[in-house]
Amino acid sequence: MRAKLRAPLLKPWRWVAHRWTGPKYDIVAITPPGDRHASDLLALEGDGVRCSLRDALDPKVAVVSPMIIPGALRVPYDVHTIVPLKGRPLEEIVARYDRELRRTLKKHRASYEWAQVTEPREIDQLNEEMLVPYAKERHGENAYVLPADVIRKMALDTGRLDVITCNGKPVACHLGYELTRGGERHFITLRFGYPAEVFKDAKRLREVNAMNTYLALEHSHQHGFHGYDMGSASSRPNDGLLQWKRRRDGAVDCFHTEEWLSVRPPPAAATEFLWDHPLFAVENGRLELRLGLSAGATEDEALERWRQLGFSGLSKVHVHAERALTPKLTDAMKAIYEGQTLKPGEIVFHAPRQTAPAEAPIPQPAT
Repeated sequence: MRAKLRAPLLKPWRWVAHRWTGPKYDIVAITPPGDRHASDLLALEGDGVRCSLRDALDPKVAVVSPMIIPGALRVPYDVHTIVPLKGRPLEEIVARYDRELRRTLKKHRASYEWAQVTEPREIDQLNEEMLVPYAKERHGENAYVLPADVIRKMALDTGRLDVITCNGKPVACHLGYELTRGGERHFITLRFGYPAEVFKDAKRLREVNAMNTYLALEHSHQHGFHGYDMGSASSRPNDGLLQWKRRRDGAVDCFHTEEWLSVRPPPAAATEFLWDHPLFAVENGRLELRLGLSAGATEDEALERWRQLGFSGLSKVHVHAERALTPKLTDAMKAIYEGQTLKPGEIVFHAPRQTAPAEAPIPQPAT
């Protein structure tokens, strides 16, 4: 599948450019025909309009492409979220959850059980009744369904398949595996599965999904793993799934990323672009976050938005603005990231400095 996805990248003479027009800047994507990675990353609607490569030279145009563009940001297409476990009591981790989630876990934990499945017939049944239907429900015709023999191999050899029961009734399954990285053991979620009676009921799915994730976390903690990896999500910082994992103390990580994009913000409207499209990017092998402040946004509006982008696991956070920032905003931004489990090493503000007010002249005595 990887070879099939990457094959079009080897024929750049067939690539095409499409342009999306906006009020303050445009976006040009230069990609193989039919490739959706660029438009998915920036949540662009429609297919854009065919354009010339010369359009990418316009200073009010942002450029995104899988090709390497000098001076552009190197952006992962997806990221994983890892909950650090080493030296942390489970109660400390759960204490970072919001009140509603903590209440759900406390209320329902006693009704749920987690058990490994090793019988081939039961493995096939869980695949057919939970893994495949749920994948197709979530992704439709674009769903990538793992072959049955791969599921069996993972369940019996390279990973494990667990069934989750509620009051004795199977309501979910979890396919995961172990990875040792830098001497640290991580337990990684690869797939969740649910029967139709669960995923067709939104309220029921929220509860079972929350318990499925928590039981995997609990398993990881009990078996001495250094981290629990909740799996991949879109690298858009405001993506719903990524936000769901952030609220469960997941630290962002791009170790597993295989698809990358170059993103060059429009030189004449970079802060506006980064306000609309905050981006994770890699610099010197470390994951950073790039934020912009729109000229029309107040600092209170900016803080309200950026609080939802308080990710753990970053090496740096960059804030770009065309106007001077007040101490209130810079202090509040530092507080957002000071509260993370894995704090960034630095928060960099790219903005003009505030000028001190001119001193009033000293009154002179009358002569």
